[in-house]
Amino acid sequence: MVEIQALRDAAGKLISEKKVDMVLGFRKGTIPMRAQPAFIKRPSDTKKLILDGFCQNNLAVFLHDIPKDTKIAFICRGCESRAVRALAIEHQVKREKR
Repeated sequence: MVEIQALRDAAGKLISEKKVDMVLGFRKGTIPMRAQPAFIKRPSDTKKLILDGFCQNNLAVFLHDIPKDTKIAFICRGCESRAVRALAIEHQVKREKR
């Protein structure tokens, strides 16, 4: 599994270098033992990112809600990767923007 601090550092670098406008991942939720989606736009907010067994939602569902001109980095596991690939095949998202 990926070390979370390395993931946070990489996300912060992408945002600070203006390679992406936003990082889509998980953060600690308000309900115990549940993570919630995190839409990170500032490098300082990357410290909120988590990736553990409590990250249960499929973040690919949020891709339709993000403006098309927004370039994002997407922290995805196997289930999200397959969902994004299916959306790209169906021309619902452009892979170079996600």
